[in-house]
Amino acid sequence: IVNKTAAVKSAENNKQSSFYNKENVKDAAVLQAIGAYLEMLQNKEQKEIIDSFLEVQEQTLVEIQEMVRVGKIPGLDYVIQNTEKARLNAAYVENSRIINEKTNNLLLSMGTEPGLAIDFEDVDVTLLELGKEYTNVSTDSLYKIALENRNDLKSLSYETKALNFEVSKERGNYYPKINLFYRFGSGYSSFNDRSFKDQFYTDNKATSYGVEVIIPIINGMKQRNQVYEKRMAYEDRELDARQLRNLIYVQISNARSNIEENARNLSYREEQLVLSEKTYQLQKEKYLLGSSTARELAIFHRDLIEASLLKNKVKYQLAYTKYELIYYLGAIATVL
Repeated sequence: IVNKTAAVKSAENNKQSSFYNKENVKDAAVLQAIGAYLEMLQNKEQKEIIDSFLEVQEQTLVEIQEMVRVGKIPGLDYVIQNTEKARLNAAYVENSRIINEKTNNLLLSMGTEPGLAIDFEDVDVTLLELGKEYTNVSTDSLYKIALENRNDLKSLSYETKALNFEVSKERGNYYPKINLFYRFGSGYSSFNDRSFKDQFYTDNKATSYGVEVIIPIINGMKQRNQVYEKRMAYEDRELDARQLRNLIYVQISNARSNIEENARNLSYREEQLVLSEKTYQLQKEKYLLGSSTARELAIFHRDLIEASLLKNKVKYQLAYTKYELIYYLGAIATVL
């Protein structure tokens, strides 16, 4: 009875562990797909930023070409600005390649058919109110939420319970076993002249019944070793569960910190972009008035491009860290 009960309980818990493990794999796949989607959107917006700078550079080249024609500035200035245009064109082409690669990787992770055309919706991540309900919640409170929701922790918990029942099952082999049995059989021989019906149903019938008592004496040491092995496996899983709970707390703490840091970083990058835009316009005016060089203008232009791209990058980093926190809380499925 002890053995059978423990075996049934162990099987039930293993089934639950397998279920939550599959759910955990799904959650990880969802976060991975979200990350790939955000990367694609980031590069798509980055491509648009570069394209806008290319348009501005085209206008600047027209102005400089006219100034060179009338002899106001040397021809070298046109060459320098044309080099900047070539730099932007190269960045545009490279970004297009990255978008195509990211899109294909995303489709692959989603298990779509090769060559299937899918229209991806553009999302303004600045409007996403992700994790707003967790903003003013303490890390300890978020930790409690995660302990209730995390599928990997549930899977490990059920696996630990299953191993504990395995220990009970092996210990059950210490005790004597009493089996009640009843056996019925019959047979037929072709060497006998009697018919099959007479032999099988009348002549060769055999019946036995009784009580079987098994006392584990000889294999006692072997049984001890098996119990010890199961016990060690159970304790290892308990340790894994404890480590996972600690890891969950660290993950939540780090995710909150990353969100705060990225939010501050985004505000700084926005300020940097505004100042870079003003500085570039002032430098361009100085250049057109002849009090600055084309090389200096190109440097300020690069600073402006860098500020725009950095702001774009941090914006999507902030969005991803919000999704990451929701994943660490075991609630990533709720955002779909």
